Amino acid sequence: MARKRAGWRPVPWLVLTVASLVAAGTLAIVAPALPGVPGSSPAQAFCDGPNRPMWWSVGWAEETVRWNSTCDNLGDYYGKVRDSRTDGYCVRLYSKDDWEYAWVYEGQSCGSWTNFVYTYSDRNAWWQVCKTINGSPQVCSDPAYNWGF
Repeated sequence: MARKRAGWRPVPWLVLTVASLVAAGTLAIVAPALPGVPGSSPAQAFCDGPNRPMWWSVGWAEETVRWNSTCDNLGDYYGKVRDSRTDGYCVRLYSKDDWEYAWVYEGQSCGSWTNFVYTYSDRNAWWQVCKTINGSPQVCSDPAYNWGF
């Protein structure tokens, strides 16, 4: 029979609070991630195929196309990214052509919408946004896949 430590017992409200924060993705901010290392905030794709632009938000960042026709299957993507909170952080957007390549910095927002463009001839890319302080990533969204641009 396993022995319990004297005086220890679970605190139901604490367990429930931590579980709620993990489920909401807000607990991940205390554990920094780097570009290429998935965080815990999910995100959707920029283009979900030709003529199918998507808007997305991870709570602290959001992105959308500059115009709907950018999802035209020609290999260039024109988007804009914004830091959604005035919390002292900025938001950087990174992309890469295929999973084995290094992340490439595309643009940064510290509050207002910032335009960016990337071009990959195969019309697909991986991307993610990261919360930054002085350009250093603190927490990143999960990498997502953008195709049909």
